[in-house]
Amino acid sequence: NDERMQFYMKNMHESSEHLLQLINTLLDYHRLDANKMDLQHVDFNGKELFDNIALGFTPTAESKQLQFIYRCDDNLDQIFKGDPLRIRQIVENLITNAIKFTTDGYVSLEASYENDKLSLSISDTGRGISKDEQELIFKEFTRLRNAEGCEGFGLGLSIVHRLISLLNGTISFESEIDKGTTFKLSIPLN
Repeated sequence: NDERMQFYMKNMHESSEHLLQLINTLLDYHRLDANKMDLQHVDFNGKELFDNIALGFTPTAESKQLQFIYRCDDNLDQIFKGDPLRIRQIVENLITNAIKFTTDGYVSLEASYENDKLSLSISDTGRGISKDEQELIFKEFTRLRNAEGCEGFGLGLSIVHRLISLLNGTISFESEIDKGTTFKLSIPLN
Protein backbone atom coordinates (compact mmCIF):
# COMPACT_ATOMS: atom_id res chain seq x y z
CA ASN A 1 0.00 0.00 0.00
CA ASP A 2 3.01 2.28 0.21
CA GLU A 3 2.74 4.79 -2.67
CA ARG A 4 6.50 5.13 -2.94
CA MET A 5 6.93 1.37 -3.16
CA GLN A 6 4.23 1.17 -5.85
CA PHE A 7 5.99 3.94 -7.77
CA TYR A 8 9.29 2.02 -7.68
CA MET A 9 7.59 -1.25 -8.62
CA LYS A 10 5.86 0.39 -11.56
CA ASN A 11 9.16 1.96 -12.65
CA MET A 12 10.98 -1.39 -12.41
CA HIS A 13 8.21 -3.11 -14.35
CA GLU A 14 8.26 -0.51 -17.14
CA SER A 15 12.07 -0.60 -17.28
CA SER A 16 12.12 -4.39 -17.53
CA GLU A 17 9.44 -4.33 -20.27
CA HIS A 18 11.49 -1.76 -22.18
CA LEU A 19 14.68 -3.80 -21.79
CA LEU A 20 12.88 -6.94 -22.97
CA GLN A 21 11.61 -5.04 -26.02
CA LEU A 22 15.14 -3.86 -26.88
CA ILE A 23 16.56 -7.37 -26.48
CA ASN A 24 13.82 -8.85 -28.66
CA THR A 25 14.54 -6.21 -31.32
CA LEU A 26 18.23 -7.13 -31.35
CA LEU A 27 17.39 -10.85 -31.48
CA ASP A 28 14.97 -10.34 -34.36
CA TYR A 29 17.59 -8.33 -36.23
CA HIS A 30 20.16 -11.07 -35.65
CA ARG A 31 17.76 -13.80 -36.83
CA LEU A 32 16.90 -11.81 -39.95
CA ASP A 33 20.56 -11.05 -40.62
CA ALA A 34 21.45 -14.75 -40.32
CA ASN A 35 18.45 -15.78 -42.48
CA LYS A 36 17.07 -17.78 -39.55
CA MET A 37 13.72 -16.03 -39.10
CA ASP A 38 10.97 -18.64 -39.22
CA LEU A 39 7.60 -17.81 -40.71
CA GLN A 40 4.40 -19.47 -39.55
CA HIS A 41 1.60 -20.48 -41.86
CA VAL A 42 -1.39 -20.68 -39.57
CA ASP A 43 -5.06 -19.84 -39.82
CA PHE A 44 -6.13 -16.46 -38.41
CA ASN A 45 -8.99 -14.01 -38.70
CA GLY A 46 -7.72 -10.78 -40.27
CA LYS A 47 -10.32 -8.48 -38.73
CA GLU A 48 -9.74 -9.92 -35.24
CA LEU A 49 -5.99 -9.38 -35.62
CA PHE A 50 -6.36 -5.70 -36.55
CA ASP A 51 -9.17 -5.09 -34.03
CA ASN A 52 -6.84 -6.34 -31.28
CA ILE A 53 -3.96 -4.19 -32.50
CA ALA A 54 -6.19 -1.09 -32.60
CA LEU A 55 -7.63 -1.86 -29.17
CA GLY A 56 -4.11 -2.08 -27.73
CA PHE A 57 -2.93 1.24 -29.20
CA THR A 58 -5.99 3.39 -28.53
CA PRO A 59 -5.08 4.07 -24.85
CA THR A 60 -1.44 4.80 -25.79
CA ALA A 61 -2.52 7.37 -28.38
CA GLU A 62 -5.09 8.89 -26.04
CA SER A 63 -2.49 9.23 -23.27
CA LYS A 64 -0.64 11.59 -25.66
CA GLN A 65 -3.94 13.30 -26.50
CA LEU A 66 -3.81 11.94 -30.05
CA GLN A 67 -6.81 10.69 -31.96
CA PHE A 68 -6.43 7.05 -33.01
CA ILE A 69 -8.38 6.39 -36.23
CA TYR A 70 -9.02 2.79 -37.20
CA ARG A 71 -10.74 1.43 -40.29
CA CYS A 72 -10.92 -2.24 -41.25
CA ASP A 73 -12.84 -3.55 -44.25
CA ASP A 74 -15.43 -6.22 -43.51
CA ASN A 75 -13.83 -8.48 -46.13
CA LEU A 76 -10.99 -9.07 -43.64
CA ASP A 77 -13.49 -10.83 -41.37
CA GLN A 78 -12.53 -14.25 -42.65
CA ILE A 79 -9.88 -16.89 -42.10
CA PHE A 80 -6.52 -16.43 -43.83
CA LYS A 81 -3.40 -18.56 -43.83
CA GLY A 82 -0.24 -16.65 -43.01
CA ASP A 83 1.94 -15.35 -40.21
CA PRO A 84 -0.17 -13.16 -37.92
CA LEU A 85 2.73 -12.79 -35.46
CA ARG A 86 4.96 -11.13 -38.08
CA ILE A 87 2.11 -9.05 -39.50
CA ARG A 88 1.36 -7.85 -35.96
CA GLN A 89 5.06 -7.09 -35.39
CA ILE A 90 5.22 -5.00 -38.57
CA VAL A 91 2.05 -3.02 -37.83
CA GLU A 92 2.87 -2.50 -34.15
CA ASN A 93 6.33 -1.19 -35.01
CA LEU A 94 4.91 1.32 -37.48
CA ILE A 95 2.16 2.47 -35.10
CA THR A 96 4.62 2.75 -32.19
CA ASN A 97 6.84 4.99 -34.32
CA ALA A 98 3.84 7.05 -35.47
CA ILE A 99 2.76 7.67 -31.88
CA LYS A 100 6.33 8.33 -30.72
CA PHE A 101 6.93 11.02 -33.34
CA THR A 102 3.50 12.68 -33.22
CA THR A 103 2.73 15.36 -30.63
CA ASP A 104 -0.71 16.44 -31.82
CA GLY A 105 -3.28 15.38 -34.35
CA TYR A 106 -3.84 11.73 -35.14
CA VAL A 107 -2.41 8.33 -35.92
CA SER A 108 -4.40 6.02 -38.19
CA LEU A 109 -4.49 2.38 -39.22
CA GLU A 110 -6.46 1.29 -42.29
CA ALA A 111 -6.67 -2.34 -43.37
CA SER A 112 -8.30 -3.87 -46.43
CA TYR A 113 -8.16 -7.05 -48.53
CA GLU A 114 -8.55 -7.29 -52.29
CA ASN A 115 -7.14 -9.49 -55.06
CA ASP A 116 -5.45 -11.85 -52.56
CA LYS A 117 -3.51 -8.94 -50.99
CA LEU A 118 -3.66 -7.39 -47.56
CA SER A 119 -3.31 -3.62 -47.89
CA LEU A 120 -2.35 -1.51 -44.89
CA SER A 121 -1.90 2.19 -44.41
CA ILE A 122 -0.43 3.70 -41.23
CA SER A 123 -0.51 7.51 -41.16
CA ASP A 124 0.33 10.22 -38.68
CA THR A 125 0.46 14.01 -38.38
CA GLY A 126 3.90 13.88 -36.77
CA ARG A 127 7.36 15.23 -37.40
CA GLY A 128 7.79 13.79 -40.86
CA ILE A 129 11.03 12.81 -42.55
CA SER A 130 13.14 15.19 -44.59
CA LYS A 131 13.76 14.40 -48.29
CA ASP A 132 17.50 13.90 -47.74
CA GLU A 133 16.89 11.36 -44.94
CA GLN A 134 14.13 9.40 -46.67
CA GLU A 135 16.60 7.17 -48.52
CA LEU A 136 18.16 6.14 -45.17
CA ILE A 137 14.95 5.15 -43.43
CA PHE A 138 15.27 1.36 -43.87
CA LYS A 139 19.00 1.14 -43.13
CA GLU A 140 19.92 -0.66 -39.92
CA PHE A 141 21.37 1.26 -36.95
CA THR A 142 20.42 4.54 -38.60
CA ARG A 143 18.99 7.27 -36.40
CA LEU A 144 17.47 10.18 -38.28
CA ARG A 145 17.91 13.72 -36.97
CA ASN A 146 14.27 13.99 -35.96
CA ALA A 147 14.67 10.84 -33.82
CA GLU A 148 17.40 12.32 -31.64
CA GLY A 149 16.44 12.15 -27.99
CA CYS A 150 14.11 9.19 -28.60
CA GLU A 151 14.91 5.70 -27.43
CA GLY A 152 15.84 2.88 -29.77
CA PHE A 153 18.63 1.42 -31.86
CA GLY A 154 17.48 2.53 -35.29
CA LEU A 155 16.53 -1.06 -36.17
CA GLY A 156 12.73 -1.00 -36.17
CA LEU A 157 12.15 0.10 -39.75
CA SER A 158 14.98 -2.10 -41.00
CA ILE A 159 13.30 -5.09 -39.35
CA VAL A 160 9.91 -4.05 -40.79
CA HIS A 161 11.42 -3.83 -44.28
CA ARG A 162 13.05 -7.26 -43.99
CA LEU A 163 9.93 -8.91 -42.56
CA ILE A 164 7.79 -7.52 -45.38
CA SER A 165 10.30 -8.87 -47.90
CA LEU A 166 10.18 -12.26 -46.18
CA LEU A 167 6.37 -12.19 -46.51
CA ASN A 168 6.77 -11.33 -50.25
CA GLY A 169 5.18 -7.95 -49.65
CA THR A 170 6.02 -4.36 -50.47
CA ILE A 171 6.29 -1.16 -48.45
CA SER A 172 6.39 2.47 -49.53
CA PHE A 173 5.96 5.77 -47.76
CA GLU A 174 5.33 9.45 -48.24
CA SER A 175 6.45 12.03 -45.74
CA GLU A 176 6.68 15.76 -45.31
CA ILE A 177 8.42 17.62 -42.50
CA ASP A 178 5.97 18.82 -39.82
CA LYS A 179 3.01 17.32 -41.73
CA GLY A 180 3.44 13.62 -41.10
CA THR A 181 4.12 10.29 -42.74
CA THR A 182 2.08 7.56 -44.41
CA PHE A 183 3.38 4.01 -44.81
CA LYS A 184 1.60 1.76 -47.31
CA LEU A 185 2.05 -1.99 -47.22
CA SER A 186 0.86 -4.80 -49.43
CA ILE A 187 1.23 -8.44 -48.32
CA PRO A 188 -0.05 -11.49 -50.26
CA LEU A 189 -2.60 -13.50 -48.26
CA ASN A 190 -4.91 -16.33 -49.19
